[in-house]
Amino acid sequence: MSVIALCALAGTIAIAAPDVTIACEPTSVEAGEPFTVIVTLANEAGSTLQRPALPLAMGAFDLLGIEQPDGHHLHIRMLTWETGTVTLPLFPLHELRQDGTQIEIEPPTTTISVTTLLATEDGLTTMQPHHGVLSIPFEVGERTIFAISSVVSIIAAAIGVWMLRPRPLVIVTPDESALSDLALLASRELVTPEEVQMYWFDLSLVIRRYVEGRFGLRAPECTTNEFIAQAHDRLPVDAGVRSTLAKLLAFSDRVKFACHRATPADGQQALSFARQFVIATRLPTENTSAVSSGTEQESMVKS
Repeated sequence: MSVIALCALAGTIAIAAPDVTIACEPTSVEAGEPFTVIVTLANEAGSTLQRPALPLAMGAFDLLGIEQPDGHHLHIRMLTWETGTVTLPLFPLHELRQDGTQIEIEPPTTTISVTTLLATEDGLTTMQPHHGVLSIPFEVGERTIFAISSVVSIIAAAIGVWMLRPRPLVIVTPDESALSDLALLASRELVTPEEVQMYWFDLSLVIRRYVEGRFGLRAPECTTNEFIAQAHDRLPVDAGVRSTLAKLLAFSDRVKFACHRATPADGQQALSFARQFVIATRLPTENTSAVSSGTEQESMVKS
């Protein structure tokens, strides 16, 4: 009889409402200063607070993060730019009991005191960078604006003059350009057939560009046969040099377009001839005698 009575009595007992407290730590902050909302569940053992899914913006409050050190506490980091006594938003809370029952918790109304960062002669002024323009606590006069504009204009003019300053003209002669390119070709490693093919392509291009710059022949745009025909009449070198130059360019065409297999010795010999050709036919300068001998000049160039 007693067991039945107890069961009946238990069925008539209503489920106790969750005992939840909410406090702010600290209780007073400045506008924009983070604070922590501490939610505490004080019910019997076995009940836990569920971690809420809150939006990043809740009215005048911004969410910074949520931590749950244990089943009975939530630490919610927030900040606000509103000032005065500000009421916290009513975010949803739920208690999960041991028997699987989920109970919605109606959080109590909680406020926090928020002070301003700036003060004016009339008292406090609201600072809200997220929602408006920050008022500058001093006046900018027309003279100040004119002075700043003048300084900016002077700096801009000085930069313009410096950018447009005359620069020394550096002239690179055709032989200097060709010898530099030939030195780069000499440092290449020729391993694959593609590298060999590109080597001969670049070597013939260096020679053609040098001939165009030095003697005025339209070498890069001509076929090899057209170039040889022009060189026969307008290239002031010995017939043997013209013949060797023509053979070198024809050999280069076979490597480039007919997949002819060139040996490393072929490349070194062609590079050596190209270098001697450039040195022997370049325009005479004050330093020519220091770079090449007179016998090399006489061996290639017509008198």
